[in-house]
Amino acid sequence: MNTCMNNSGVLITANLVHAEEVSYTESGNISTDLGRMLNSNDGHMDNIHD
Repeated sequence: MNTCMNNSGVLITANLVHAEEVSYTESGNISTDLGRMLNSNDGHMDNIHD
């Protein structure tokens, strides 16, 4: 977990259930990259939603 979660005092357990390498070249704009990650049918990283 990250430092913010550790410092928050929230008791949480997270289990990684899947990891996969994704071929993607960052756009240089975090908002664009986030949108591409969240959109399941835009031609960018669509396989992460399968």
